[in-house]
Amino acid sequence: MLPSSCTTARVCYDVYLVKLRLDVSQRCTGNVPEQATEYKEHRNYLLLQIGDAHMATLPDESGRKLADLRARASKLTLKSALKLALTMEEQSIKIYSSAQNRVQKPGSKVFLKELVKEEKKHKNMILEAMRDPKKVKEIGSLETEIPDLKVVDYLMDVPLSPDVGYQQILIYAGKREKATHDFYMELAKKYERKQIGKMFAKLAQEELKHKHRLEREYDEYVLTQN
Repeated sequence: MLPSSCTTARVCYDVYLVKLRLDVSQRCTGNVPEQATEYKEHRNYLLLQIGDAHMATLPDESGRKLADLRARASKLTLKSALKLALTMEEQSIKIYSSAQNRVQKPGSKVFLKELVKEEKKHKNMILEAMRDPKKVKEIGSLETEIPDLKVVDYLMDVPLSPDVGYQQILIYAGKREKATHDFYMELAKKYERKQIGKMFAKLAQEELKHKHRLEREYDEYVLTQN
């Protein structure tokens, strides 16, 4: 059964293809293909570029598979976890900043600018925590449960490249936000008795909110294109 969030023919078609590949693979080998079950990134995948201005490879620490982030969270020291979190937020800022030049729709540009602004707030929170984890300020209470549309969860992974389109950027970013959410949730559990644990819980919720907004933008963009 296709998810109810598939409000466009294109999304439903993408989901159908993924499920078909899974069914065929399971019947032939008994295994689910790795590429359909893991968030995969190239070790040195490229940040989204506009011309040559933003071309850069990501650091080794964040170039590993996004799926590994959650498992690694429990093994990282607080210092290493904060350092990795900072790198991830900085990458998000660059991705959303660069993506603004890939769209013509004014509303989409405004949407991406809002994401940049929010990621910068996350970056500042993390920088403050790095200076003194014991003096992390209150960053607001947790909101009610945020719905997860799971649109990008059913779509194939797409790597970033210099010629990637806006639709692919939305898929990539949505999957990335999900992985970041899972990473922060693991850290929130690890430090649940400390103030910094509350910070990670809030950041996790913020990333899930971003995923929700990206998936709504994806639906609207695909609907417009079709």
